[in-house]
Amino acid sequence: MKTNPTIAVVLLVMALASCGTGDAPIGGASPGDGTPTSPQTRGEPTTPAAGCEAAGTQLEIEAEDIAFDADCLAVPAGVPFTVEMKNRDESVAHNFAIYTQDGEPVFKPETFQGRADKIYTVEPLEAGTYRFQCDVHPGLMNGTFIAG
Repeated sequence: MKTNPTIAVVLLVMALASCGTGDAPIGGASPGDGTPTSPQTRGEPTTPAAGCEAAGTQLEIEAEDIAFDADCLAVPAGVPFTVEMKNRDESVAHNFAIYTQDGEPVFKPETFQGRADKIYTVEPLEAGTYRFQCDVHPGLMNGTFIAG
């Protein structure tokens, strides 16, 4: 018996949607001493990965087919920045949230429904490595966020 790929994708999306709202922030490692960090005390300087270096303070990211088009974004530390989030999934809610590696929210806006664009203004971040995700689909839509 052959499985229709379209039906398989629909079933996968339905199964993921039934797993919860994704409101729980992602987890991550604490600093070496096990002490939790907060967005205000993060301050852990990093060297950006190759190809993931701060190129300015106006970022863009696109969500399509329940996936982001980038897995690493970077901004200069200590300055405000904007993220233009382009939702290309019809009838699917997404957002762009930033968390510390411990899972503490740094920036967590409302979700918005498909085929729309939002420009988020984000307060300055201390130098360090963070995580970004869509709070509706955190296991599928996430990546590294560097302030450096």
